[in-house]
Amino acid sequence: MILSPRIVKNSAAIAVSLLFLGWLFGHQAMSWAGIYEPLLALPAAVWLMVVIGLLSTYVLRGWRVAYEFRDYEKLTLLRAIQVVMWHNATLNLLPFRSGEVVFPLLLRQVADIPVLNSVTSLIYLRFQDACTVLMIGIAFWPNIDLSLRLLLSLLLVVAALLFQQWAKSTASWQDSSWLLKRKLAAWREALARGNQRAGLSWLLTASNWIIKISIQAALYGYLLHLSFSMGVLSTLSTELAAFLPIQGLAGIGTFEASSAMVMRAEGVPWMDALQGAAQVHLMMLASSLLWAFVSMCALPLIKQKKVSV
Repeated sequence: MILSPRIVKNSAAIAVSLLFLGWLFGHQAMSWAGIYEPLLALPAAVWLMVVIGLLSTYVLRGWRVAYEFRDYEKLTLLRAIQVVMWHNATLNLLPFRSGEVVFPLLLRQVADIPVLNSVTSLIYLRFQDACTVLMIGIAFWPNIDLSLRLLLSLLLVVAALLFQQWAKSTASWQDSSWLLKRKLAAWREALARGNQRAGLSWLLTASNWIIKISIQAALYGYLLHLSFSMGVLSTLSTELAAFLPIQGLAGIGTFEASSAMVMRAEGVPWMDALQGAAQVHLMMLASSLLWAFVSMCALPLIKQKKVSV
C-alpha cells in the first residue's frame, strides 16, 4: 500500500508535535501549570496588548487586501478582514503552510474573485512579507557592521524596486502558441493589474509586521526578561521555522525549538527558553483563534454592511 504525500506529511506533523510534547512534559522541571500559570498571572494590560495588537494587524492586512481588490464591490473592508482572520487561523493550525490554499478559496467565495488573481495577490503578498521581515532582520541581527547593514538594506530595497517595476509591466505572450507562455502572460497580467499603485500595500505590510513582531518581542520581555532586540530575533526565528520541510501540527515543537535556540545563544537556560517560547506560542494561537471565532459570529452583520475603502 502506497501512502499519499498528504497522509505522510500530516502523520509527520502529528508525530513531531506529540514527540515534542511528550519530551517537554516528561522533563521533571516542566508541567502544564508551569505553562499556563505565568500567563494567568500576566497583567490584563499585557493580554489586551496581544488581543488588540493582533486585531490591528488583521485590520491592516484586510485593508491591504480590500485595497488591492477595490474593483470588486462585494469585497468590503469588513469582509476582507474576515477573510484574513480565517486565513491566519488556518495558517497557524495547519502544518507546511497548507492553510495558504484557504486564501484564494475564500476570496472566490465571498467576492467572486478569480483564483488566478487571488493566487497572484498571495504570491506578491508573501514577497512583500519576505522583504519586510528580511529588513527587520538586517536591522536587529547582532554583530554586523553598520556599513554591511546599510549595504544589505540597500540591496534589498533595490531588489524590491526591480520586482515592483517588473510587476507593473505586462508580458507580450498572450497570443503565443505555447500554452505555458499564455499561462505566464495571464499571471503577469493579473500581477500588473493588482499592483499599479502598490505604495500603500507596502506601507500596510510593513506596519503589520512591525506590530506583530513587536507584540511577540514584548511578550518575551515580560515572560523571560529578554531585551527587545533579543525578543525580535526569537520571533524572526519562529517565522523562518514555518518553512521547514518537517514541522509540528499548529507549529508545536518547531516554533518552540527555533525560538529557544536563539535564546540559548544569549545564555537563557534551555528549559526556560522552551517554556517561554511555548507560552508566547500559546498566547498567539489563542488570540488568533479568538478573532477567527469572533469573525464567524459576526458573519451575518458583515454580510449586511458596506464599508468602502
